[in-house]
Amino acid sequence: MLFRSTTFKLRLTDPAFDTPCTEKLPIAHIKSPGRGTHYLYAAYGPGHSAPEAQNLPLFIRSMSGYPSGTILSWRGQQSVVLPTPTINGYGETGYTVPTVTMFAKVPAITAPGEYRITVKTSEARTAELNPNSFQYTLRAVSLPTANLADPKEYPKIPGLSTWERIMTANNDGGGSALSMYPRCANRKDPQAPLGWADSKGVVTLSNTGVPYPVMYTPGSNARVWFYNDETFFRIAQYTGDPSWANCGVFVAAAMRDKFQQFGPTAIHSVFYFPWTLVAAYRLTKDPSYQAAVISTADGGQASRGSVSDSGMRENAFGFEGKLAKRYLTGQEDYDLPYFAEVALGQLHVNATGSPDRVFNEPFMLGLVMRPLIRWYMISHDERIPVVIKLTLDKIWDSWYDHHGHHFYYNPEPTGERIGRAHV
Repeated sequence: MLFRSTTFKLRLTDPAFDTPCTEKLPIAHIKSPGRGTHYLYAAYGPGHSAPEAQNLPLFIRSMSGYPSGTILSWRGQQSVVLPTPTINGYGETGYTVPTVTMFAKVPAITAPGEYRITVKTSEARTAELNPNSFQYTLRAVSLPTANLADPKEYPKIPGLSTWERIMTANNDGGGSALSMYPRCANRKDPQAPLGWADSKGVVTLSNTGVPYPVMYTPGSNARVWFYNDETFFRIAQYTGDPSWANCGVFVAAAMRDKFQQFGPTAIHSVFYFPWTLVAAYRLTKDPSYQAAVISTADGGQASRGSVSDSGMRENAFGFEGKLAKRYLTGQEDYDLPYFAEVALGQLHVNATGSPDRVFNEPFMLGLVMRPLIRWYMISHDERIPVVIKLTLDKIWDSWYDHHGHHFYYNPEPTGERIGRAHV
């Protein structure tokens, strides 16, 4: 609770990076006279404030008001899988784990309506020290029944011929040999499907004896494929030309080699999709691709997931990795439903304009929908088609330029945003 005498000094950080908040940063000058609601997204760091603030960890003493049969589970910090200690069934915070994540599994048979939840806290683990409480509302709704029948007809896809041309074009598409982003121009040669490197390291279609490489190292974005998935394998399937798969295997081999040399955290999650490795394994039967999928699913950079909507992309990659491992091994992963819960929430807060959302780039919403669709084919979770349609309708209505025919890159929430503030 803040009182009228409470004052803040807010300092500006670089919005492109998670920079620490120090006294050397410039002061933010807020021009609004104060009407409306100002939202501050803050990371609570117990023990990190000035001594006179006596900033101590808070411990949950009780929670009440949830529908009967609700099951609570806890994770450390903002992850999906990181375990955390509990006290009397409630997640514990402290100096080393300042935040916890709670999952509330509400029974599907819960009657629609609003449920007022009360959380009581203390600054001591086992005693009432400066007790406090807060409340929030859980709204249970009845979902419409999803129609699983195939459509009676499929409408013509607008721009399909243009898409097909660019997919394989030699000048500006998948078959090009551009100097910055060379693609599958030399695909008939499995040893150098991207082309060859000349003495200056520039791609060429003339055989120099040095295959043009894929470089999974910082600063080499021209030689990696962001969000690549099974692109070249899919083109091979679509066109009936198996030589496109040579590029897919070449890219997958570069990923696998990096993981083998430096371990499962060697490549940032945005630089690879596990399904590229899966496709290479299906085609070649080389077990090293399977091993890379398993190791990154268990210990890759995004393997813990993220419950924050600012981490929706990373959570999607963690979700994809778990699904890929399940596909290859046949082993159930009981964290998968929790990744799905988080992904649904990340879509829903943006599609409904929830005021506590802090991040939205529509192409990342697409990345979140991908593993949810895969998971729906396994789980048949009835919420998934409802939330995905809600999100797609919002994208079409609000975040798509119908004149320029492209998504808006970073549309909401409007105004300056800060990923983290230390208070």
